[in-house]
Amino acid sequence: MSLNKYSSIKKEKNINNIKKPLLNIRKKIDIIDNKVHDLLMLRADLVLDVIKLKRKESTINEVIYRPAREHEILIRLIKRHKGEISIKALISIWRNIISTYISIQGEFKVTFSGNIEEEVKNYFSSDIKLIKSKSSLISLKNIDSNKVDIAILPFPNKFNDWWSKLDRFKGIFIIGGLLDSKSLSPKALMLSKQEIEYSANNSALYTLKIDTKNIKKYSQFLSHKGYTFIAKKIKTSSKSIILFSTKVFSELDHKNKLITLKNFELDKSLEPNYIGAFAFVDKAVLNEKI
Repeated sequence: MSLNKYSSIKKEKNINNIKKPLLNIRKKIDIIDNKVHDLLMLRADLVLDVIKLKRKESTINEVIYRPAREHEILIRLIKRHKGEISIKALISIWRNIISTYISIQGEFKVTFSGNIEEEVKNYFSSDIKLIKSKSSLISLKNIDSNKVDIAILPFPNKFNDWWSKLDRFKGIFIIGGLLDSKSLSPKALMLSKQEIEYSANNSALYTLKIDTKNIKKYSQFLSHKGYTFIAKKIKTSSKSIILFSTKVFSELDHKNKLITLKNFELDKSLEPNYIGAFAFVDKAVLNEKI
């Protein structure tokens, strides 16, 4: 036997030795894929069962999208997660899964405005109808006229002042947050007419109309009391509105905080306005996994 022929046979034998265990691993992956697919289909059946039960009970409002519930699912998965899949990838996978099941429950329309198109498209699957509005005000009007289910607007700051116009729209509240994929801090907020639900950790948001000259005094006072000053909007030379938040654990906790705010030490005549809440990720949970 020539040396070249011997080398060729040896090389082929080595390739076969590699191929066999590789094929075994791939067969195992195929089996797992089938199991995952079966579970996805089973989950869809259970979602349909939930829909049927909701429709039987006339007292239950049929809410398709529940951001607080979604948040709790993701936190539970993050806490039990281990292995090579990153937290960012895990959230992305489950966001797409949840979004798909939202679309199963019925037509769901989302409007948004501002420079958040990429984040919104990444957050919701292609099955969800997304409508880009020219402005935050148009998005709010679309909710008000029931043209859409929720609006997603950029997180408030000195440029994104839509929050200062919410008093024009009765019954529209912040119900959730759209998290930045890297920092997991809120990139935008979700607004709707549906009832606010609470998770284990929530940021409740309030507005307060004050004299413009008192902005610094009130921001310092709120910070001293444990509130987070977020933004201000000067309405006129004499009147302004400020936005601030605090951590709450439940609806009852929020109501107690609101009572405290109404007994404002600086001016008891001021009337704080509650504009909603969104669930946030406890960084301690993430730090354990990073």
